[in-house]
Amino acid sequence: MDEAVKLARRLLSQQRHHPGALSILGDDALERGDNAAAIRFFSQALKVDPKSKVLFNNLGVAQRRSAAFGAAEKSFRQALGIDPSYPEARQNLADALLRANDWDHGFVEYESRWDVARPDSVWRPFERRKLWRVGEPVPAKVLVWGEQGIGDEILWLGGLTDLQAAGAKVWVECDPRLVVPLQRVFPDAVICPRQPVPDSRLTSDGDVLNVPAGSLLGRLHACGAVQPRRGGHLRPDAQRVAEFRHILEALGPGPYVGVSWRSRNAKLGPVKSLPLDQWGAVFRQRAATYVNLQYGDTDADIAATEARHGVKIHTLPDVDRFDDMDGLLALVQALDLTLSTSNISAHLAGALGKECWLLLHRVPFWYWGGHAAEVPFYHSIRAYRQGADCEWKGVMRLLGEDFARFVAGPTFRIRERKCGI
Repeated sequence: MDEAVKLARRLLSQQRHHPGALSILGDDALERGDNAAAIRFFSQALKVDPKSKVLFNNLGVAQRRSAAFGAAEKSFRQALGIDPSYPEARQNLADALLRANDWDHGFVEYESRWDVARPDSVWRPFERRKLWRVGEPVPAKVLVWGEQGIGDEILWLGGLTDLQAAGAKVWVECDPRLVVPLQRVFPDAVICPRQPVPDSRLTSDGDVLNVPAGSLLGRLHACGAVQPRRGGHLRPDAQRVAEFRHILEALGPGPYVGVSWRSRNAKLGPVKSLPLDQWGAVFRQRAATYVNLQYGDTDADIAATEARHGVKIHTLPDVDRFDDMDGLLALVQALDLTLSTSNISAHLAGALGKECWLLLHRVPFWYWGGHAAEVPFYHSIRAYRQGADCEWKGVMRLLGEDFARFVAGPTFRIRERKCGI
C-alpha cells in the first residue's frame, strides 16, 4: 500500500482530481482508521466519477465506521442503484438495515452474505434444493446448521426455542463444544457436532428442510414465529455449577465477578477489546472477588493489572476457557455478574440469562443494537457504549459508578427488559 499511496500522491500533484488516486488514498485512510479522511477522499473521487459503485460502497463503509448510519445506508443504496447485483454493497446494506431495526428488509438482504467471499461463513454440504426459504412457514422438520463463529452461533441458536414452540421437529449441527449444553435444553432434538462429513442422522430423513443458523431468526421473523429473546437456550451442568460456587466461596467474599476483555478476531479484535489494565474503575472495588473468563494466554495481562491496581484476578485451573465450553458455562452461571467486551463471554451469559455488563465500541456488531442500554437478543445484558469520541474513559467511569453500587448491596440489579425483534 505504501508504494500505491506514493504513486497516488504523485498523480494528484499532476492531476488534482484523479479519481483512482483519490480512491487509493481513501482506502489507505480506511486501513489506518482515519474515517474522516476516507470520507473526504471518496467524496472527492465521486465528484469526478459519480457512476462508481465501488466508491459509493467504500464511502458507505467509512460513514458507518464514523457512526453516520443514515448516510451509510444512502451510499450503499446508491452503489446498488448502479449495480443491483453488487454483493458487497448488498451485504453492507443488510448491516445498515438490521442496525436500524428494519428486520423485514434487513434479514432478506442478509442472505447476500453467501455472495461475498467471507472466511467466517461456510456453506455446509446440505442440499440447497431442500432449503427453508424466505417467506415459507415453519417446516414440520428442520435442520439448523452453524456457519459462523461460535459466539454468533450461540446467538442464532436462540431461535431453536421458537422452532420447537411452533411444533417443528429439530435437527442441529453445531460447534462440538455446544452439543452437550444444547442437548440439556432440547432433549428431543437431534444435535450433532460439526465435522468434515455430516453425521448420518442429519441426512437420513428426506423430508427435512435445512437452514443456515445465521438465517434462522430471519426466517422465524418473516413468518411471525419469533419471540423476544430471554436467554435460557443453553443450560449448564448443575453439579459443576455447585462445584464452582464452592470453589468461588473458598477464594473470598462475593459478589463473584467474571471479567473478559479482548477478542482474538484478527481484523476486528482491536475495536472489540479493552486492555485489562484500563479497568481501574472496576478494580478499585475491593469487596468483590474477580475471576478470569478470558480465553487464550492471559498471564501477562493479569500480572500487569494486578501490579498496577493491587487487585487479585483468579484463574481457575478446573476449566479450559477455550475447549471446555460446558465448564465455562457452569462457571458463568456460578458468578453473580460478568463484565465483558464483545466476545464469547457475553454470548454465554446472555444465552444463560445471566447478568452481564457489556462494553461496546462506538460501532459494534449490528446485533448489539445502536444506542440503548438494552441489546436486541439477550434480556440479561446491559450495554455500556462509547460516545462520539470513541474513547473508553467515559464508559469506564459510568460502569465504575454502577459497579460500586452493585458491590455495595444486592438491590442494585439490572432490570429485566423485554427485548425482541
